[in-house]
Amino acid sequence: MQQSFNEKIEELVEKGRKRDRDIEELQSHSVQQNSTVNGLISQIDNLKSDVTTIQQFDSEQNVTIQELSVSINSVNDTLHKQAQDFQTTEENLSSSIDQLQTNFVDLNRTLTVLSAATPLGHVFGNGSTDVENSGAVGLWTTDTLSDYSPILNGRMSFDGTAFTIPEDGIYYIYGMVTIAHDLVDTCGFSLFVRPASFLTANDQSVSGAQQSLFGSQVRKLQTGHRVVMTTTNCKYNFGIDRSYFGIYLLQREL
Repeated sequence: MQQSFNEKIEELVEKGRKRDRDIEELQSHSVQQNSTVNGLISQIDNLKSDVTTIQQFDSEQNVTIQELSVSINSVNDTLHKQAQDFQTTEENLSSSIDQLQTNFVDLNRTLTVLSAATPLGHVFGNGSTDVENSGAVGLWTTDTLSDYSPILNGRMSFDGTAFTIPEDGIYYIYGMVTIAHDLVDTCGFSLFVRPASFLTANDQSVSGAQQSLFGSQVRKLQTGHRVVMTTTNCKYNFGIDRSYFGIYLLQREL
């Protein structure tokens, strides 16, 4: 009976030890589990950090891409505008070239006509400077002994103010005046076959600089017509190389 009790005691003690061992194993396993969980948590935190870094990088990349896109669009707009400007300039240049070619053709025609024309009269300014004139111009040289005396051919006559047409025909009439430098009024001249004006040349005189105005026209005139130059009320320079007035006969009336 005594032995059986001792055996029971030992059996209980052994069970207690086994339970302690099991508890220790469970505790050891729990520590390992905790260590594994902590490691996983640490890895998750690292992954989160990596994800955040990647997201930030992606965000920076998106900003950079957007900035590049804006820059590219700006460059494209600039290139497009420059292309349009170049096209406009090219069109304007082409138009200018066409106009120059037209002017050149007209000039050649005029020179061809004039080369076959007969100069009938040409008068020079009498040398007056800064002189006021309004109406018919009488400031032409009439000195027949001067190197700049009136040039008169055929039956053309000049009375100091007007040319008198000697025969029916087609005429080329021209003139130039120089505006004095100290005016700011609108000044200019007109060519008249009394009583009607057929050509007017006006301009705004700029203070500090002389302005020369030239005008010409082809007209059909009759015998006895008087051709006169008139000016507006301004100051002019009628130097021999600054103002002149003349007529060519292009074709006689048949």
